[in-house]
Amino acid sequence: MQPLGLDGHSRSLKQIMIDRKIPAPLRAGWPLVVANGQIVWLTGYTLDHRYRVTETSGTVVRLRCG
Repeated sequence: MQPLGLDGHSRSLKQIMIDRKIPAPLRAGWPLVVANGQIVWLTGYTLDHRYRVTETSGTVVRLRCG
């Protein structure tokens, strides 16, 4: 995954979850949004840089968790 704020650099999902202090017992069941085999959103925490909304974005889907 390439979290927003890392200028397109990749991090493993496990490392992102550790950094965000998601408890280990909850990680396996944590909801993810996936498109084309890539993680788009670690629900409640971070969006993938490649899926951010820009001036040239076509269709935008708004998802909310909470």
